[in-house]
Amino acid sequence: MMLIKDRVFEVASGGGRTLDLSTVPDELMGVMPMQYIDGMSLTSKLYALGGNTSYNTALLSSLVSGIGFDRLQDAPSNAKEAIPTNVYKDLNKDLLKAGAVGMPASSKIGLMMSDKAFRTGVNMLSDANLAMFLQAQDVKNIPMSNIVLQLEYMKDAFPTRQAVGGWMRAALKDLYVNYTATEMLTQSEEEVFQLLTPSAIELMPICVVAAFGTDRLRRLDDVSKTLLLGRLVAARWQVLTYPSISRINIQTIVDEGLYSRGRPSVLTLAHVNMYREILLFFPADLLNSVTAEGAPAALGIFNSLAGSALMPCLDGGRRGAIANLIIKVNGDNPQTWRQMSGLCCLLYTLPSGTLSRIPRGALMSCRCHIADRAQYAPEDEARQMECRNYIGDDYDGEIWQRENVRRVQAWAALDILDPYTIPNYNPNGRRKRSFSDIALCNRASVSGVDDISNGELNNATPDTIMQCLGALGSRYMDDSKASILAYKVRESLRLRSWSNLTNDLMRDMNYIMKGIPAHEIRDLPFLTPPVFFYDTVSVLGNEKMKFYDEQLRAYAERVLTTWRPLNSMADNQLAMFNRLLCATNASLINELSAERVGNALTFLGVTLEGCSRENVLAPLAVKALIYYPRPISKAQVREMGVVFAGIQPDRIKELEPSSFTGLTPTALRTMTSDAIRAMTPDQIRSLSGTTAMNLNSGIRDSLSAEQKAALNEAITGSGTSRRELSTSATLLTVIHIVFIWK
Repeated sequence: MMLIKDRVFEVASGGGRTLDLSTVPDELMGVMPMQYIDGMSLTSKLYALGGNTSYNTALLSSLVSGIGFDRLQDAPSNAKEAIPTNVYKDLNKDLLKAGAVGMPASSKIGLMMSDKAFRTGVNMLSDANLAMFLQAQDVKNIPMSNIVLQLEYMKDAFPTRQAVGGWMRAALKDLYVNYTATEMLTQSEEEVFQLLTPSAIELMPICVVAAFGTDRLRRLDDVSKTLLLGRLVAARWQVLTYPSISRINIQTIVDEGLYSRGRPSVLTLAHVNMYREILLFFPADLLNSVTAEGAPAALGIFNSLAGSALMPCLDGGRRGAIANLIIKVNGDNPQTWRQMSGLCCLLYTLPSGTLSRIPRGALMSCRCHIADRAQYAPEDEARQMECRNYIGDDYDGEIWQRENVRRVQAWAALDILDPYTIPNYNPNGRRKRSFSDIALCNRASVSGVDDISNGELNNATPDTIMQCLGALGSRYMDDSKASILAYKVRESLRLRSWSNLTNDLMRDMNYIMKGIPAHEIRDLPFLTPPVFFYDTVSVLGNEKMKFYDEQLRAYAERVLTTWRPLNSMADNQLAMFNRLLCATNASLINELSAERVGNALTFLGVTLEGCSRENVLAPLAVKALIYYPRPISKAQVREMGVVFAGIQPDRIKELEPSSFTGLTPTALRTMTSDAIRAMTPDQIRSLSGTTAMNLNSGIRDSLSAEQKAALNEAITGSGTSRRELSTSATLLTVIHIVFIWK
């Protein structure tokens, strides 16, 4: 496909500058030439964003440009997170709601939804469908006047795990004391736990019951356990979508509920249809017991979920159980498995030996595109932490097995290209098959340079390299391979001079640009007119390129002197420049307008990790604080990303404590120790649990006692006061006594 991509785009454009996207395969959308995007209609951009394609920063920035608040609900989740907050910051709660549905609470739009819906007051009578955006600080705004109705409307909601801790404890205690006009009647969580009855469980959010912890969940009576499992199954999509309940608590509810119902010896089709996605939390021995009748239905459910971002991580036992179900359905001999289309997203559960025996055609035809819901860095880190805590080293095994599917599929494709698989092909003197028998360009079209050795690249002629330059440069490679390939490219150029490179060649070289020595970068052609070199600058600015410092500075200088000065770049051009900004300095950045920086923060906040704090992040942070209105919001802190780390320590205390909910783990890791020590306890308490856990242990030890206590609250969601009940206990007391008194 990579070998014919230029022809594909030529046909799709009809010789013009706009594309008929219906003719472009998903596999090529991510390498779309920048020249076509400016001419795209908004409808075409949304079509491109809605496909199964990952875009680099420059392409994504250009595709989301022009998406206004009126089309926000039409944009897929990955696009919504890339849209600047300025586009929707003035929307009221009701208008923003349509675009926020389905987004994680920690996304920019989710954080802004929290401010719009709950900053001045919480009304679950009208906003229960927004409870998933309820942050810890919002809980104190629950009104006391109609607490019973508020809690009734919340019972099917899934607020953030932070909202179930921290502020809710103190807020609900105050509500309780005010309602009863008396001092707390219960002094411990254990005393309140004794009040937990089936009727009480029916009146509160599942996540609040789960927050009692595994030990107490196991001590519930059988009726309560059965009821809790039933509610979990009924709300399974919310349970999977919103991380309100920890993995260990879900597992406990399932295990205890199964025993209370009478643990089955086998799982029938009726069980599969009853529990559906929750089956993935069943013990491995029960998953292995699914009947022949129920196995196809179970695999269909699992495959559909695995094609989304909601698939839970699986330990080795559960992966093995799913693999056994595949064998139960398809037979013991993988060589007879000709049809795998309904199982493509479960291939990673199969052992390598089984996977490699599946017919090549069946393997190569399998595609598992991860569905729409965006994966944001904080959520990825939170998932990794929870998975590692729960299944330990098995999580590394899952990651390896997922990557192994790609490797085995590549080998299958290479095997088809191997001339020794052709009937009667047996040239004299050649007995042993090897990958080197397959044409280099054919291998490159399958897996870039991954399966090509340095020796083979050295032995290839420049003409061969140029025939499949785009395929060779399409994947990240080490510096030695990049250097060999760059030398071959230069050998093919007129006068063997880099000055004869074109935009198309540099676009196709892609990661091979890492191989040009820093002292030779000055020989590149002038990048003019600018519009003809958009792809080149996008390649050079790619944050995944990982140039060494001298290269980065040389490329940045070449772009700034022959393409555009920094202060004359438009928004989309700054997105192309991207990571090259790390090679600039404060004097250059100071020439940018606050508005230009503000519009760029949506991607710079993600891509500038590792840049100089003094030369780059600090001047950008100054511009950001000018750009954003005061007080800066949670969503805007999230948008700043790592740029937040450039804020000077003496400015930290000026910021609204609740805004620190938007601070990303990367930003906290990049902040100076002085800036972190300047944070108030309320600011620290507002950090998400995932972010708080990323604080360096050395800095943690240097915090004051009050700051350490606040950090512990952020991490665990538990307070330090002896008199304060846990969230679950306080909410239960309110519900139980209020409903008794009614």
